[in-house]
Amino acid sequence: MGERARTKKWHFRPQHWVAMLCAISLLAIAPSLPAAAQPKVPDSAAQDTPAPAPEKHDTAVPEDARRSKLGEGWESTSDRAVTGVATTAGYAILAAESKSGYQWNTVAALHRDGIDADSWIGNVCTTADGAYAVAVYGPRTVINSEAGMYQGGFAAAVNIATGEVRDLGVGYTLAYFNPGCGVDHKVALTSYSADGRTKVV
Repeated sequence: MGERARTKKWHFRPQHWVAMLCAISLLAIAPSLPAAAQPKVPDSAAQDTPAPAPEKHDTAVPEDARRSKLGEGWESTSDRAVTGVATTAGYAILAAESKSGYQWNTVAALHRDGIDADSWIGNVCTTADGAYAVAVYGPRTVINSEAGMYQGGFAAAVNIATGEVRDLGVGYTLAYFNPGCGVDHKVALTSYSADGRTKVV
């Protein structure tokens, strides 16, 4: 873990950004529901569920339009987009590659066994080498309390190529800036204590 950085290593062509934004707008995001009581997190809660097979979402740029929208060389570039989506099954990590016309696939759905949640929310960033997505996530209702907002988030690192999930523990803030990905595999995870202290690991 190390210092935080908000910049990403990859540079996309303008046409790529337009295509990706159009694709993201088609993704179904769980609607907001009335607030509920903060769920109790079991001491034994663990993410033991194997990573699911990638789930495809029909969002790809049509093949006959890829050259005009994505530009020359779209099929050979290594450009990749990664995002996170709140769902009832878990905080879904999605990835899309230029060579697939930015067809979104679910790489992993982050959740904790034993916790009943109407939606799992979170934030995600990618490491500078593009190999991992690191997320801070939790059940939607955890942010209904100050303690939950400051220390109620779980963290995980997802291998984008394989979908393998590495648990990074619990106790992190769900603030918009957390996590923060820096150079190489360095990631900053932030937590706030009840006495106002900030911890970054």
